[in-house]
Order: sequence, then C-alpha cells, then structure tokens
Amino acid sequence: MTCLPFRSCCSNGCYILRYPSEAEESTHFVGGQAEAGPVCLDLLPVSAAQQRAGNNASSMFASVCQGILSSPALSSVFTTKYELMVTLLAKFCLSACHEIQKQSPKERQKDAKREHLQTEPATSLEIIDESKKTIPSALLFEVLLQVLSCYLSVQRQQANPNRVFTLVTNQLIQPLVLLRYLLTSQDFVPYTHHIRQPLRRDVRIKIDSILQLALFPSEQLASYKAELFPPKENSGKRGSAGTKGPLKPVTALLSKLNAQDYCDLSLCYPVKSDTSPLIFRFFLESYGKGKGENEEEQRMLCFYFLARLVPMLDLQVDGRSVSHEQKSPASSCSPQSWNQALQALEALLSQAFIPSWYRCLKVLLNLNHLILEPDLEQLLSSAWLMVCSLLQTYTKLRQLPHLFSSLLSVICRPVLVERRPPLLSEGISASLRTCLLDSSPSQILEICSLVLQNIRTHLQPDLVNEEGDGEAMEVDGGHGHMRKEAASLKLSSLCQLLHVVLFNLKTLDNSSPVLLVRRSKGFMEEMQQTIKDLLNLSLKPNVTSAQRTPKKGKKKELKASLWEQKTQEAALLLRYTWVEVDVLFHIHCSKYTSVDSFLMATEDEVEASPLLTHLETLISGAILPARLYPSPSCSPMSCLLLKLLTLQQMKRVLLDNAILGESNTTALLKRAVQFIVAKSELEGGPVGEHVWDGQIASVNGSTYPVAHWYIVVSNLPLIVLHLSEEDASHIAHVLVGSLIQGDVERAKDQPPDSLSFSSISSQLALSKVFPELPSLFSATVRAIAQRIVSVLRSGCTPKACSSFLMKKTGSVSSDINVCQPVFSPLIIEALVKDISASSKAGETFVLLTDTKTKELLNLIQILTNLNPDGMNSEDLSSIFLLLVFMFTSVQPEQTVVEPLESGGAALFFGKLLRTLTYLLKGNNFQSVLKHIHGGTVLQTVLSSLLRHSSCRKPTATIHSDWLDFVSAAQGFIGSLVQLIITRNSSVRLNLDQFASYLTSKEMVSRQNELPSSGAFMLSVHLLLASLTSFSQAMMSNLGRSKAIDQTLTEILRKTTSVLGPAVESALKPQSAFFEAVTEPASTLGQAFVVEVVTVMLQSELASMSLQLENKQITLTHMSLYQTFCQQILREMSSAPRPMDFLVCSLHFLSAFYKATERRGEEKEKGEELEELYVEIIQNVNRLLTDHFCHGGKKNDTLTHIMAGSVGKRSLKE
Repeated sequence: MTCLPFRSCCSNGCYILRYPSEAEESTHFVGGQAEAGPVCLDLLPVSAAQQRAGNNASSMFASVCQGILSSPALSSVFTTKYELMVTLLAKFCLSACHEIQKQSPKERQKDAKREHLQTEPATSLEIIDESKKTIPSALLFEVLLQVLSCYLSVQRQQANPNRVFTLVTNQLIQPLVLLRYLLTSQDFVPYTHHIRQPLRRDVRIKIDSILQLALFPSEQLASYKAELFPPKENSGKRGSAGTKGPLKPVTALLSKLNAQDYCDLSLCYPVKSDTSPLIFRFFLESYGKGKGENEEEQRMLCFYFLARLVPMLDLQVDGRSVSHEQKSPASSCSPQSWNQALQALEALLSQAFIPSWYRCLKVLLNLNHLILEPDLEQLLSSAWLMVCSLLQTYTKLRQLPHLFSSLLSVICRPVLVERRPPLLSEGISASLRTCLLDSSPSQILEICSLVLQNIRTHLQPDLVNEEGDGEAMEVDGGHGHMRKEAASLKLSSLCQLLHVVLFNLKTLDNSSPVLLVRRSKGFMEEMQQTIKDLLNLSLKPNVTSAQRTPKKGKKKELKASLWEQKTQEAALLLRYTWVEVDVLFHIHCSKYTSVDSFLMATEDEVEASPLLTHLETLISGAILPARLYPSPSCSPMSCLLLKLLTLQQMKRVLLDNAILGESNTTALLKRAVQFIVAKSELEGGPVGEHVWDGQIASVNGSTYPVAHWYIVVSNLPLIVLHLSEEDASHIAHVLVGSLIQGDVERAKDQPPDSLSFSSISSQLALSKVFPELPSLFSATVRAIAQRIVSVLRSGCTPKACSSFLMKKTGSVSSDINVCQPVFSPLIIEALVKDISASSKAGETFVLLTDTKTKELLNLIQILTNLNPDGMNSEDLSSIFLLLVFMFTSVQPEQTVVEPLESGGAALFFGKLLRTLTYLLKGNNFQSVLKHIHGGTVLQTVLSSLLRHSSCRKPTATIHSDWLDFVSAAQGFIGSLVQLIITRNSSVRLNLDQFASYLTSKEMVSRQNELPSSGAFMLSVHLLLASLTSFSQAMMSNLGRSKAIDQTLTEILRKTTSVLGPAVESALKPQSAFFEAVTEPASTLGQAFVVEVVTVMLQSELASMSLQLENKQITLTHMSLYQTFCQQILREMSSAPRPMDFLVCSLHFLSAFYKATERRGEEKEKGEELEELYVEIIQNVNRLLTDHFCHGGKKNDTLTHIMAGSVGKRSLKE
C-alpha cells in the first residue's frame, strides 16, 4: 500500500518530504481519508518565501499529487469534499503564479538582496541548483491542468449553484484570473516560454470554463436581474430588517476584482483591465441570447452589466473617477494604465452588442438630447465609419453579397414607429461605389438579383390592389394603406440601391465569359419583368379614392397617394437604369442580345416604328395615368426620370439612319427637345443658390431646378440641332442670369463637389465644347449685349442723347429672342457715329450708379470667360463696338466726387480695356475693322483716356487701381498695333493716323500745361505709357519686309520727337525724383521713367539704323541719355532699390552702351567706351555684392541682364 508522505520542517522554515516508518504508517493510516487531504494541502508551498527555500519541495509535492489524482481510490480524498477541492485548486494556482513571477528581473533582484542580507550559512538542504532555479517547473503545470480538470468535474456535480458561486467568488476567482493573465500577457511571455504552448492553452480553456459555469449559471439569472435592473415603484413588500438580503452577484464579483491584496500592486490594474472584457463575454454568452419577447429584456440586462463593468476601469472625466468603488492607487492615470484602460474599453465595445448600444442611445436622446449633443458629430461619424468599414471588410473577404443579404432583410423588416432615414448617404454611397469597383461582376450580379428577389417577395405583395381592397382598408382602420405606404418607401430605397450598384458595374465586353453574359441577360429580363409589374400597379385605379363619395356640388377628383407616387418613382428609376445598362452592354459586347419589351410593336402599331411610338408616349405622358403625371412640384424625381428616358430614346433614334429618314422624325425630335428643356420650368431662372449632389435619389422640390439645368446643359451637344429659336434664346438668358448670380459667395456648409446653377453655367462657359455650339454660343453673346444695352439705357443723361441708344426698341432686340442679330447695320452705323462724336466732343452719354456699374462689370467678366474664337463676325463686331462705346461715353457717378486713380472708376475702365484686348484675339476680328478703322479706335481710346484723367483731381499717392488701369491701356494699344501690322490691315493709314494724333497740336498743348497740376501728371503718365507701348509694338515688327520697315521707321521718328519733350516735361516738377526712390508720393515712379527713356533711346537707334546701316549716327537726345546714365550709376547701388527699377536700369545701360559704340570718332569712341565699360562694371559689382541684393533669384536675374549690357566683352573682366 502506498503511504502518504508526512512533512518535516527545516531550520529555515522550508517543508521537506519524507515517508513514514512502519510504526508511523500503522498509526496514521487509521482514518486515512479524513486526515490525508488537509495534510497534503499543508505540504504545498504557496508563499514566495517557501518557494525560494524549497523549490525541490514544490516539485516533489507535484509528483505526489499527480500520483494521488491519477488513482481513483486516492483522488476521492478531494473529490468527495468540494471545499477541499476548492482549496487545493486555489493553492495550486497561487503556486503556479509564484513560479512564473519569480523568473522576472524584479523578483530576482529581490532574491539577490535577501541572499546578501542573509547571516546564517546555508545548509546542504538549502542548496538549489541554479540551472533549475530559472526554469519554471513543467511538472507543476501539468499537475495543475490535472487539478483543473478534476475540479471542473466536481463543480459540475454540485447541486447548489449559490454555494458554487460563493466559494468561487471568495477563494478561486482571484488566483484564477491572476494565473490567466500571467499565462496570456505579452509581458510574461519570456518567463513562460519553457511551458509548452498546448499546455498553456489547455490551462486557459479550463480556467474560462470554470469561471463561466460558476459565475453565470442559468439559476443565477434572476439574481442578476434583481440587482441590475432599476427598482420598480410599488414592487411589493420588503423583507424585514432581520432577514438576510438576496444574493448580489455583481457586487460580490466586482469587489473581488477590485481588491488589491491578492497580488503585487503593479499587477492589480492590468489583471482587472484584462479580466473585464472576459467577464462581459461570459455574461453575453450566458444571458444575452433571449428570443421573442425576452430578447429586448436580455439585451438591456447585458447593457446594465456593461455599465457596471466600465467604471471598474477607473476612467476619469474632468479629473474625477466615475468608478462606484474606491479608486486604487495602482490605477493612477499614467500613460500605461490609460493604454490598458482604452484597450479594455475597446474590447468591451467590440462584443456582439451593437443593437443594445443603439437602443441605449435612443433612450438617452428621448430623455434629453443634450446628453449626446457635445459628442453628436463624433457619434455620427463613428456610425457611418462602421458602415463603411463593414463594406470594405466584406469586399476584401469577397463576401459582399452576404452582407447585402443581411442588409436587405433589415430594410424589408416592418417599420414600427417612424419612417427610416435615407438609405444611401453621401459618405456611404462613395464607400459603396469604391467597394463595387473592387468586386467581381458575378458578385455584383448576385447582389442585384438579391435586390430584385426581395422586391418581388417582400414588397410587391403589399402593393398589389386586390378586389375589395378599399373595403378592407376601411375595416382595418387604414392599416392597409399604411402597409402600402411603408412598402413603397422600402421599394424606393431598394431601387435607389440597385441603381447605384448597376451604375458601378463593370460593363460587359467581348472578353467577358459566356456564362457571365448569360447571367447578365437573364438578370436584365428578370428586371424588365419587375419594371412592368410595378408600372402596371400605377395603371390600376386608386380604389380607396374612387370609392369615396364626393361632396355635393363638387366634382370628384382622383389624386395620387404617396405610395402611388413612390411606386411610380421606383418603377421609372428602374426603367431608366435598365435602359442605360442595356445600351452599354449592347455597345461593348457583341455577344449580348437584348429585346426591349417596351419597344415591341403591337398589332395597332405595325406601320409606325416602335421606337418613335415609345418616344411619343414619353413626350405626351401616355406612359402614365393622368392622375399620376409628375410635375416639378409634385414628384420631381419622376419628372426628371421622364426627361432622362426621353434623352435615351432620342439617342437611339439618332443612331438609326432608317428612322431618321422618316418624315415625322424631325418634328418628333424637336418636340422631344422642347419636353426636355421645359421652358416653363426654367421661366423664373435660378432662384437662390440651391445645390445638388448629383444623385438621382436626392432630387426633391428644391434641388430639381439644379438637376434639370444640369440635364439640359450636359446634353446640349445632343439637343442643340433640334432646339427651337425660342428655346435657345431662353437657355441663353438663363445661362447669363445664372453666371451673374454666380458671384454670390458659396454657403459655408456647401459640399465642395456639389452642383449649383452658377457652377454648371460656369463649367459650360469655360468648356471647349461651348464654342462648338454656334447657335447657342451666339445667342449667349447676344443676351449679354442685350443686357448691357438695357443697363446703358437706364443711365442715359438728359443733356446728351445717344442716337444709338435712342433707336426704336424693335431695332435693338430687347425682347427675349436673341437668336437674331442684336444690332442691324443701321444700328452699328449709329454706334460708330456716337463713338466718334463722344471722342471729339468729350461728351458723356451715360451716368452709372454703383449698382449699374457692378452689373456691367459682371457682364464684362462673363465675356472674358467666353472664347472669342467662337464669336461670329456680327456678334464680335457688335460686342466690341458696344464696349468701345461704353469706354468713350459712360461715366460712373462716383468719379464725380472721387479721383479716377482710386476706387471703382479705374477698376471699371481697366476691366473694359482688358476685355477689349481679349476680344482682339478673335479669329473674326477683321470684320470689326470693316466698320471702324484701327487708327480711329486707337485715337478714340487714347483721347478718352486723357479726358478721363484730366477732369479729375488726383490724390497725393498713386493707387494700384490706377497703375493697373495704365497697364491695361498699354496692353490694348500694343495688341491692336500688333494686330494691324500682322494682318496687314492698312498699316500705313492706321498707324500714321494714330502717330499724327500723338504729334498733333492738342498733344503739344497738353505738354505746355502748368506742370504743378495733378491732372497734368496723370495725363503725362498716360501719354508716356501710350507712346512707349506704341513704339515697342512697332520695334518688335521690324524686319518683316522693306515696305513695312520703311513705314515703321518713319512713324518711330515721329513718336521719338514727341517722347523727348514729354519726358522732359514730366521730370521738371520732380527735381527730387531720384532723391526719394522708395517714396510712394512719386507720381510716375522711377522704373516707369527709366523704361520710357530706354524705349525712346531704342526707338531712335532703330529709326536711324536702317538708314545709316553701319555708319556713325548722331542721337538727338544724347545729352538726356548721358545724364540718365550718370544718375543711374550713382543711384543704383547707393541704397536698397526696388527690383523693377534695377532691371529697367540695366536695360537702359545695355541700350546706352550700344548707342555709344555707334557714335563719335574711332579714337574718341574707344576711350569713351572703355571708361563707360569700367564704370558700369564697378557699379554693377557693388550692386551684386551689397547685402540687399545678395543671393537668390534677384542676383541671378541681374547677372543675366548684365551679361548683355556690356556687349561682346567678357563679364569676368
């Protein structure tokens, strides 16, 4: 017989094992089972001190226990007494925990300190093999697994679940969760790697089973409900004060998990945060699977339990703990504990508990929406993110149809309270489109088939009108009508979903497998039958409405109910989707053959084309009952879908040459275009800046106008040939009106990719397609001209009358039709006369208010967005001359009291000049010069420029608006001179006319005005700028031909003769011009004056070079050039200078150096050149080395310019 070992204590307190002698054996075996169990439990070393002193004792005890538990006779010592088994398991778990923990560096450091402080010498019994000290005992964990299995068997045999719960809670839960954490935590992996992975896994599984069975048995459900659910009022009699209260399992459980005395303080919080999700999972698996009426109750029970678990994580809000228990010092909010808490919280919320969460949020919202208001945005974002994540996950798993199967079942569920929100939001639609593009065509077809199947199975039966349906509705109190309405709303959602899915399906092509083509064809036939069934529903009379007795004296009217409208919308959406997909399949895949049953000819329609017949039914509205015919105010989506279907049928007609040859086809196409444009729907033009996201599902009463305008504009290339003049004129007016309104600032909450009237119109105006639509493009230009004339007429002055503006209304088309030329030849002739009269007499025909000025600026801006190459000769001539008239004859009212160079006047005239310059690029501009000479235009513009500047008093500073105005004048003059020369349009006549005006007595008298007046300086500024631009344009065209060169050089001499006195006049009142370079009060500016003198020098050189060729030349204004050169060399590097002045100065030095090379005697020229060269190099070197000009682009630019300013000589010299 095997005897039980006794224990013997060593001097250091360590227990060692020895077997009893024969005398002892007979004594202790009496009552063996009664005393053997406690004796064995006492032998197990569980404290750290005991394990440090007797590691071998632990292994020996494990061997003995293994032998006992392996024998059925001996194992009954423990299995027959449950409390003894609990104690055995608890001590075994603690021993295993200490076995793992002693391998950590922290415990080893403690051991080293203890050994260092030990005073007594070690005996032979205390000597421990170091190689075994660092390795956990594998035998201990094997026996532990055996103990766990034995205990689990005993626990299942217990008849009293309360007793099991109490013992496990009091003695086992702490060592079990601690051991589980040490075996699974990544922090202790290095100390458990000697334990086999399967062994660790089996131990963990046994621990989980023990905890779940003991803590959450079905018998304890009532106790959990009693503790977790809020107490009900008047719930009955309470127990007496002396009676024992009911068991509170949650409180007992959490108190043990929150305790700190069962392990090291550093492990308390990690163990607790690791255990919380585990406990919640066990609770869900045990109590969260109710059915029927109990389902909601069970889910709420799980939620309340979760609400008790979360505070245990000691998360803080505003620095205060939300825990119900006292916060432990070990769980202070360090970064590490926060990380553990958030991981635990994520694990808690990742359980299959979503419906209860949303019910909880709904309850909170009903109580007080302010509870969720601070985090509402984040909450909504998370919800949409979850849906999008589901789509992405199932797409990657190639199981998107499975997800849609569940989604469709949710959609088709009965609606309990209120209508559901829209199925496809913008974010979900975008995510769905992306996922569909990553899915295979077969999966997408499967999804589409699921949608159709749910429509036929769950929704169509509720929508079918049966006999006696009206009576049944009256009997059931209208519930049948509510069912139809609910079914129609679900049908609308499913059809929108099917539309999005099919529009993101990769089209069939010739490389598609035959099986896929067959499946696609079968689906299309199935979808077509569903469409027919839905449309047939709308053809039946509304029984409930028909059976109502009308009031006496009133005519009975049948109106469409909501369910009928929604059903019709869904049917039309499916029909439009089917047509689009069918066309794509037919175009790209020759293996696909489809028969559109809607285009099948009936016996009565054998002679007519089915396609034309179907188009006729769409236009006339015969496809739908009269009571269901849609309008923008009633069922706008159906209204838009009918237009889209009409467009599709138009495309089919245009692709069929045989049908196009029929006599009535053209008239039918024009009617179809009238139906699509629907002039009456666009009559009011854009009202407000409504936006549309481009999705058919979002079309409603407010977004319909934008959607309709988008359909019209995007299909203009298709319908433009069949537009009537009235429709084209109306589209042009709406286009211009929306472009004017486009200056309204976008709403802050408007999505960036949304569409509005103005954005659609802007895209059309800037597109390359618009000029290719000549009739509509011309109508738009004429609509702009018409609006400009209307504004000008409203500002006519009573003193001076314009013959052009006073013409009869019929001559200047002021009615809505702008398909005819705006200006007749007589009107253009009157317009040219008014331009000439205003220029000569200096009269102002029109005074504009600020509002009218802004309106004209908006119209001018629209013109600059249109391609001038798209304008025909009549339109370009009309609009160009109209703008010239505005420049010469219009005056903004604000300039009467405000200086020209500040504010709106300079901006207005500058914008006009830039628009005129832009129109010069038109291919048909030559037609403008047939009505007015180019020289006349130049003279008229310059005289108006000088008149506008001379009648106003300037301020002490030059504004940027004035400088932009001068720059615009230079650009116009230079561009028109360039056009006259390149197109050889009477070059001598036009340029000589302008040059004669520049050298006329009027210009000379302007230069002789008092130089102290501010108006004089503005006039001189404009005159110098015009002369400079005129001269530069002519110099750039030298070398074309001898005849042209001769003409240009003669005119250059004239302009040079004017430039010299003009420069000298400008410099007289500015004796301190170079003394205050950065002073903003300089009227003209250094750079401008230097540029003018440079152009004058270059013009003089150019006019003489062709005559004298390589001979010496004599410059007329050489003294002025020499003075400028010396002044520039002195001022260039004396102080920081603006970049434009430095660049102009180097250009002047380059021109002056070349001029010096071509004058004087050879000897004198050589000495003078050498001195000039050295002086330029020295000054430029100082400039480049100064701190204000050192490094960067500035230095590089000046060096590059300087390389040409010294001729052929090396810059290194």
